[in-house]
This record gives sequence, structure tokens and C-alpha cells, in this order.
Amino acid sequence: MPNLYDLTGSYKNIAALIDDPTMDEVIIGQALATIEADITAKTGNLALLIKCIDADCEAIRNEEGRLADRRRVAENRVKWVKSYIQEGMENAGLDKIKTPTFTIAIQKNPPAVIVDDMSKIPKQYITETISYVPDKKALSDALKSGAKIEGAHIEQGKSLRIR
Repeated sequence: MPNLYDLTGSYKNIAALIDDPTMDEVIIGQALATIEADITAKTGNLALLIKCIDADCEAIRNEEGRLADRRRVAENRVKWVKSYIQEGMENAGLDKIKTPTFTIAIQKNPPAVIVDDMSKIPKQYITETISYVPDKKALSDALKSGAKIEGAHIEQGKSLRIR
């Protein structure tokens, strides 16, 4: 079966022949009917293809959601297990454990700025965006240099590293 492009081209050629008085109307009518049937069948098949592709897209969307849910569960499980290990090591007074395959250590994280009260942060430490967000880099630099800024302080947490 010819492709849709060829069929529409044939349809246009036959339509041009209609103006030719030497052409038999019956032959032109039969040719038009044949091409129209072929175009109908071809577009019907293409419509079925579209439905199949749409169904595949929907199945992929559903699978993406299911896999994202599974990933979130796995990530939460990792966080819980790391927290469990860290708590156990801290309770036992251990900072580092070496095994044949891993070194597990509790290390200090880089100091992080904690904004206690956004309304008390001076404007010079605010970065304007769609909403007001504190400029934590500027706050961190100022706090580290000894500035006292009401509404913010530096805090250093700990986290578990597995290498």
C-alpha cells in the first residue's frame, strides 16, 4: 500500500484530470474511489498507531510514578539506616569503624547558617527573588567574621560517611 503522501499526491493528480474533457468520468470516479478508500484505510491505520503510542505513553507515565515512589521509599530507608548507625556509634562513643570493605565515620559537616527569624535579618543579607530568601553566603561570611546578626546563627551538624 502506498504511503499517505503518495496517495494525496495521486488524489491531486486525478482531481486535475477532471478538467480534461477527454477523460472518461467513470474511470476518474473509479480512480477517485480507490484512492479515497486507500486514504481512509491508511489514515485509519495511522489513527490506530496513535492510540497505541498514546497507550505506551500512559503506561510509561504510570511506571515513572511507580518507580519514583519506589525510589523515595529506598532513599528514606537509606536515611533511616544511616541515622540508626550514627545514633548507635554516638551512643557507643565511636567516631570511626573500619571493616574489610568500608570505613564508617562520623564527621562534622561544614558549618551551616540557620535562619531563626527571617523578619529580623538585615536587608543587606537578603537576596531578592520572587520571594525573599536570606543570602546564606553573606550571612555565613558575616557571622564567621564575628558579626552578631539577630535572627541567624551558625550551626555545625554531623553526618555519617561510608567510603
